[in-house]
Amino acid sequence: MTMPRPFATSRQRAAGSSYLDPVPSKGNSLPVYPAEFLARRLPAVTVVVRLIVDPAGKVSDARILDNAAGEQAFADAVEHAVRSWTFLPLQRVTGRQVQSLPFTEDYRFTFRQENGRAVVEGE
Repeated sequence: MTMPRPFATSRQRAAGSSYLDPVPSKGNSLPVYPAEFLARRLPAVTVVVRLIVDPAGKVSDARILDNAAGEQAFADAVEHAVRSWTFLPLQRVTGRQVQSLPFTEDYRFTFRQENGRAVVEGE
């Protein structure tokens, strides 16, 4: 599995400092396609989530920003997966001082079926 890249980020920036971007843990898993929807052969469903990550690199909150299909099971699958995600945190480097910072990132997950097989892609 390839870890999805965020499509939107929010970072605190300060003049005179450099930053080390956060790195998602390799063990972060994608959401699982809800099995009860496989027989329905739905068109692709997209769910957008905003992750709020604390200075330790743990997801402190996950907020669904868009669930246009309206099927709560897909939003629940996204929330269930991303709440366990971890990151090497965002770090601000000022001189010799390194400070871990909170940050937010938005991810878009697309649930679809391909030849009767569930596929979940993230960006």
